[in-house]
Amino acid sequence: MFATPLQNQFAGWAFEYVAEGADVGELEAIANDMANDSDDAYYDAWYGHAKRHRTQADEAKQRGRGHTARYHYLRAVVYASVSYKLLFGTPVDPRLKAAFNTQFSSFLRALALTDPPAEPLDIKLDGHRLSAFFMRAQGSGRHRRPTIILVNGYDASISDMYLAMGHQALARGYHVVLVDGPGQGKLLVQDGATLIAAWERVVRAVVDVVVKRDDVDRKRLVLQGWSLGGHLCLRGATGEPRIAAVVSDPPAFSLIGGQLVPSAAALGLSPEAAARLPEISDADLARLQAAIDASQQLRWVFVQRGFWVNGASDLREWLQKVSLFTLEGRANRIRCPVLGTFADRDPLAQDAKKTLSRLGAPTTLLTFTAAEGAGAHQETLNRALAETRILDWLDETLAQR
Repeated sequence: MFATPLQNQFAGWAFEYVAEGADVGELEAIANDMANDSDDAYYDAWYGHAKRHRTQADEAKQRGRGHTARYHYLRAVVYASVSYKLLFGTPVDPRLKAAFNTQFSSFLRALALTDPPAEPLDIKLDGHRLSAFFMRAQGSGRHRRPTIILVNGYDASISDMYLAMGHQALARGYHVVLVDGPGQGKLLVQDGATLIAAWERVVRAVVDVVVKRDDVDRKRLVLQGWSLGGHLCLRGATGEPRIAAVVSDPPAFSLIGGQLVPSAAALGLSPEAAARLPEISDADLARLQAAIDASQQLRWVFVQRGFWVNGASDLREWLQKVSLFTLEGRANRIRCPVLGTFADRDPLAQDAKKTLSRLGAPTTLLTFTAAEGAGAHQETLNRALAETRILDWLDETLAQR
């Protein structure tokens, strides 16, 4: 539908949310509205539709039409979030900040119109207040319910987690906690807080607040993470014994060993050079940088997103920082059941089975295929199927507790 692989990749996020936050006909209209094939035109088309929905949402709210307002707010959220992905990087583009602010403020207004309304949580870490909200299960009143803490990845925010996972969990009877930590969402864009590897610190801060609520079943707390969050939720569980189950979508033991090393040959490194990462010679660093510079997609992954989110100034520093994202020496600390996912066309999931085998916990692997429309990273184009099967596993697993 769009001109470049990256444009289509990010448009796929909107297709992921057609159940709650997008419409297929409108996505086609956005593509048709592009003045040309450039990334600037891509931003203008998506953000133009986001602003239109935001205006309609505000007007509907003023007229007391809450359902209509929520409909338009959620579409403003999705279209604004897609618009700025290609603008990742430092210095932060003012257009990115404008679109993110539209996304975030629209989502807050949608949360206020959700039944029951979301409640902000006061969670602080390293001098920052996390962007965190508690959402009660539909029809639950103030009764104790199992609670899923959603763990984000590299380039999403709390609104993405709600649309892809949260709304189905709420309908199934789970309370949901939406939270962005350092390097994610508001903390990255507005506060400049970059990613940390020690995600157990984030999880501990969240759990400390959540267990004080009288509507939370403290014995049935779940961590569910997607993309990079698949690793972060596992890392978080290594330092938080109050977690009853983990859903890792997909599981990754380490970022370098599980993702970069297998790609080393395509990036110009020998197997021996890849095995030594993050240590790297100047010559191999130059080869790696040349491969990255030759590809728009790799440049976005490593330079625009990777350097910004990890707070790295160059490739060597980025390698050192991402080497800290590992379960090495910690994998046996997880005691609760773990569910991992494997999507057959997701290169980032190829190590899923091996990762689960290295954990000191009972594990289950769910496989998703292209034949089901769920073979891509995060099962992007069939999240409803993924969440249905994930929640089925949680129902059965938590019932045993």
